Amino acid sequence: MTAQAWLQIALTLLIAFLISVPAGRYLGRVFMDRKTIVDARASIDWTRRLAEAGVFAGLSTGAAMAGAAKCASVIGRGTIVVLSADSGWKYLSTGAWTDDIEVVTDRARHTIYF
Repeated sequence: MTAQAWLQIALTLLIAFLISVPAGRYLGRVFMDRKTIVDARASIDWTRRLAEAGVFAGLSTGAAMAGAAKCASVIGRGTIVVLSADSGWKYLSTGAWTDDIEVVTDRARHTIYF
C-alpha cells in the first residue's frame, strides 16, 4: 500500500473520530468549538486562492478554508486546523477555476456535488 493510501486512511479515521466525539470533546480536550456557514462564492473564491498557491483542491476544501478564515477573523488566538478531503479533479467540469465567478457561484447554488 502506498504512503498516500495510508495517509488517506489515517485522515478518514481521524475525521470519523472527530465526528463521533460528542460536543467536540474527548478526554477533557476540546477539538471543535464552533460551526461556521460559508456561501458558495466564498468556497469558490478560496478554491481559486488555493490553486494560485499550488494546491489543486475541490470546492469542499475551499469551503473549509473560507470557514477557517472567517473563524480566524473573530478569535483572539488559537490554532485552526483545516483538512483537505478532496482534490479538484471531480470539479473540473464546473468551471470553478476558469469561468466567471458569478456564473460558477450561481451554478454551485443549484447543484449538489458529490
